[in-house]
Amino acid sequence: MKLSEVLQSQKIVLLDGAMGTQLDRRGLMSRGRNNLDAPEAGVEGPKLFGTFGGVFTPTLLTILGVIMYLRLPWVVGNAGLIGAFLVVGLPGNPVSVMVCFEVYVRPALRKLAGQEIIFRPTVQGRFIDEYRRQPGRVEWVRVRMEERDGQTWIRPSAAQGSGILRSMVHASGLAEVPADAGAIPPGTEVTVLLTGN
Repeated sequence: MKLSEVLQSQKIVLLDGAMGTQLDRRGLMSRGRNNLDAPEAGVEGPKLFGTFGGVFTPTLLTILGVIMYLRLPWVVGNAGLIGAFLVVGLPGNPVSVMVCFEVYVRPALRKLAGQEIIFRPTVQGRFIDEYRRQPGRVEWVRVRMEERDGQTWIRPSAAQGSGILRSMVHASGLAEVPADAGAIPPGTEVTVLLTGN
């Protein structure tokens, strides 16, 4: 086959992909974009994959393949057989992930690693201003701390939305507010988990 014939065949194939056509046995285009959904007799239609079959499934298989076959021996060697199959699910919002990691996952990992000190240090702190919240669940408020007259005073570092990273960046601790507490008056003492400066 001459070079000019190879180049010409490549042009036809590129044109075929761009226009959504299909080549017949003679190398001629048999149908165009307008009748792509109506394949000719004996000619298969195009294989279309949706988001699940074309994106999600191959990505998941690739990730699991890497974890199972390349990293699993290393994980088992370091964490042990039981620890290797421990999977931790975290929320999707960035601040929620960081708070859940500090409160629940970090201590669990330190325990699995055989560390003696599992939890971060805590102090007792008092709210400077009133803090309003909906009762019903334990809340970890991102706070900044101040020392006054030998006591630790705290205030929220920023707005407390689960997607507001600024509240975590400027926080020096996480104040544990009990589930039954509603509006917290100034001076209320709570336990603060130290996370930063």
